[in-house]
Amino acid sequence: MRCNDSLVMIYNSNAEVNRLGGFCVASDNNLYNKAVESYRLEEKINFIKALDIVKWALAIALVLGILYVVAVQFFPKTMSWLILILAAISCLLMAIVLFIDQSPSLSHYQGWIKFAGVLL
Repeated sequence: MRCNDSLVMIYNSNAEVNRLGGFCVASDNNLYNKAVESYRLEEKINFIKALDIVKWALAIALVLGILYVVAVQFFPKTMSWLILILAAISCLLMAIVLFIDQSPSLSHYQGWIKFAGVLL
């Protein structure tokens, strides 16, 4: 993909080909940010990043699940106590995260967050 095929080039540009497709974007950071804003690509880029995080989480969950099945087969009595302890620790950590987190995505649920934190 080439970006400078036109007769008049207003600014230096590079071809950026990513999972959204191919775009001619400016080399300058300010112009690049304006292009992302005018093309409304920010939400799409954030969605792809979130999708990557979900893929990694699924892979990690699969590996941990297989390890858990193997550990339960070989150490059933130990794993029953260990799972209870790890579940209590994870509930405590989740309650702490709910109280500490100040992200704007959770601002609509402030009353419920405190209730869930106390419940955990």
